[in-house]
Amino acid sequence: MKTTKEAALSFLLLLVMSLCTVVPAFAHDILIREREGDSVQFIFDDFDPFADAFVNVLDADGAVIAQGSTDGNGIFDYSAWPNAVAIEAQDLAGHRAVYNIPDRAPTPEPEPSPNGIDRNAIIHAVVGLVCVAVAIIASKLTKKKKG
Repeated sequence: MKTTKEAALSFLLLLVMSLCTVVPAFAHDILIREREGDSVQFIFDDFDPFADAFVNVLDADGAVIAQGSTDGNGIFDYSAWPNAVAIEAQDLAGHRAVYNIPDRAPTPEPEPSPNGIDRNAIIHAVVGLVCVAVAIIASKLTKKKKG
């Protein structure tokens, strides 16, 4: 019969192994609804509003000419920027959508920041290192018990 420490160690190892299992992330798609006048609504594919999203107003060169946010219903009014050709909405979770305003020159997709960091790669690397460290510690503790 296992001792309490061995049972706790086994549980901890099982917990860490389950956390290290790669689980795919299912992100929402962002849908765009044109509205009356110079406004647009961003919504998730389950029709919840993309509320309080960060918004960039882009000109024909893809440069940001204004910034703002969607309201609680995911709506953004761009009437104050007659030279805007696209509206980009995004959040910190990685959801992003670009609305090209009809009858205005199309805009290229904005380039990612040159000093941008891939947060997902860093998170996966850290989790992987933690899993390896826990496995090594658990292995050493198990060997000490047997030896």
